[in-house]
Amino acid sequence: WAGAEHHDYHHMAFMDNFSSSFRYLDFIFGTDERYKAHKAKLRKMKEAAKQRGASEKEQAEIEQRLNEESEKIGTAAEALAEKKTFW
Repeated sequence: WAGAEHHDYHHMAFMDNFSSSFRYLDFIFGTDERYKAHKAKLRKMKEAAKQRGASEKEQAEIEQRLNEESEKIGTAAEALAEKKTFW
């Protein structure tokens, strides 16, 4: 089972985390790379915010901004995919 956070990222960023039950397939095919990078960047940004004494509210705002960036990229990719025809 992939978990809610893994699946939510799929809906937010569109292009990754396709597996809802067999998460190892995302690992094998590399379709979780952006998700892992997103999580690492988020962790790094939150740690830096904590070190400078940021409040939990500020940390939540950092997470929201990063999620919005990923969503914007996903929305653009989705729009591009919808424009393409395959037949």
